[in-house]
Amino acid sequence: MIPSAIRYIQEHYSEKITLQAVADHVHFSAPYFSKVFKKEMDITFTKYVTQYRIEKSKELLKDTRLPLSDIPGMVGFEEQSYFTRVFRSIVGLSPGKYRTAEASRAHETLNGWCIHFLVQVKIPTYSKRGSRSWYVPSIPDTDI
Repeated sequence: MIPSAIRYIQEHYSEKITLQAVADHVHFSAPYFSKVFKKEMDITFTKYVTQYRIEKSKELLKDTRLPLSDIPGMVGFEEQSYFTRVFRSIVGLSPGKYRTAEASRAHETLNGWCIHFLVQVKIPTYSKRGSRSWYVPSIPDTDI
C-alpha cells in the first residue's frame, strides 16, 4: 500500500494532492491511510508531500534557469509566497538565495574538476630538432 501511495505522490506532485485522493488510490479510508502512512513512513502524509515538493523544487532551481515565479506551480504550490515561506523553513534559505548558492557551488566544483584534469594532462612539446618531450602544466595546490 505505501509503495503505491509513494508512486502516486511522485507522479502527481505537481497537481493538487489530497489525503483523500491518495487513500482512494490505495483503496483505504482517509483516516486509516493517514495512520498507516505515519506509522510506516515516520512522517505525516502532508509533511511527506511538502518535503517531496521542496526536493523537486531544489532540482529545478539547480538545473534550470527557469524564472523563480514559475517553480512553485511546477511543484504543486498554488501561491509563490507560501512556497517561499515553506522552502525557507525547510531549506534555511529563500529559493533565490538557494539558487545563487548552488550556482556558486557548481562553479567551484567545475573549477576544481578543471584544475584536477589539467594537473593530469601531459602536453606533447617538440624541439626545433623534432624530438618530443612532455610538458606537464604546473598548477598551484588546491583543495579538490
